[in-house]
Amino acid sequence: MNPNQTEAANTLVTSGIEGAWTTHPTKFDMGYFKLLFGYEWELTKSPAGANQWKPVDIKEEDMPVDAHDGVTRTMPMMTDADMAMKVDPIYREVCEKFMADEAYFRDTFARAWFKLTHRDMGPKANYIGPEVPSEDLIWQDPVPAGSTSYDVEAVKAKIAATGLSHGDLIATAWDSARTFRGSDKRGGANGARIRLAPQRHWAGNEPERLETVLAALEPIAADTGASVADVIVLAGNVGVEAAAKAAGHRHQHMQIRAVRRKRERHRRPRELFIDCHNGDRRQVGATHFLRRVKPPQTQLAALLQQRRLLGRAQHRNLTFDLARDNVWLERHQFLVDEPRDKVLQHAIFFRQFEGHGRLR
Repeated sequence: MNPNQTEAANTLVTSGIEGAWTTHPTKFDMGYFKLLFGYEWELTKSPAGANQWKPVDIKEEDMPVDAHDGVTRTMPMMTDADMAMKVDPIYREVCEKFMADEAYFRDTFARAWFKLTHRDMGPKANYIGPEVPSEDLIWQDPVPAGSTSYDVEAVKAKIAATGLSHGDLIATAWDSARTFRGSDKRGGANGARIRLAPQRHWAGNEPERLETVLAALEPIAADTGASVADVIVLAGNVGVEAAAKAAGHRHQHMQIRAVRRKRERHRRPRELFIDCHNGDRRQVGATHFLRRVKPPQTQLAALLQQRRLLGRAQHRNLTFDLARDNVWLERHQFLVDEPRDKVLQHAIFFRQFEGHGRLR
């Protein structure tokens, strides 16, 4: 705390780092570089006791005017991060390039600011208004337009003829689609990112199975003119339809809106991708699921949520190593309600003990 603090603005403290960085804090100019590189700096304490830097022998005209009275000249300050811009050779090289070309600095700053304020809006198609830039930026995940003129039924017939299992087809489509994030509208089936590194090698996407499926589906895309993204989605449809038919259901047909594109390798910014498979909704093996959930300590609502996940995913052979350690299913590769029914049995069992005030 500032021991001299009063109700006046010139004595109030906030984060502990107190002061202005430039001579004209409310003006966008090159003043930051002028002060940072135009003076030597020494370590001092802020009014709140935090470490910060002040210029040595600064000229009065370079001192910012106090915001409280608009007249008094005050000492500017810099942080350790600002000092790094000056003493680190790599940062300094960037700053010197900015100082030598103000137009380049302004353009770079504008691009960074635009990305900061629009990154969560997703693809460029979501932008509206007269000031939407015409340039496609790599962080907007641009993908080329996909074909819509191919024969969907012919593609599905080729997929069915590959001999891939229902589980393999559905798992690949599931993996491709589940990368979508509602927060920034990125990922998902569009672009078929699952076929590119690093997602192609993530443990959560089961690389060995994925390699086998992609080796069969990519030639189909090349032969038919469909995008790999659409072929992956259609493969999931084929798997669901076949699994439903095997379980005795009739007239099952999954529709597709054929507008997905294939992302080109050289257009993909690798650094934007993070391996998030540990947060995947699929469970890493049924025995791991049981070990992690520990039903005696689980609320009924959590069990019902797992019913939804199991009932819609695990019954289609969509868990890791399911054939080895699945305790939920007796029939594989069938579209059935067996997992849902088994989890509901557990939920009913726990509900019987609610009258005792706790779950046992």
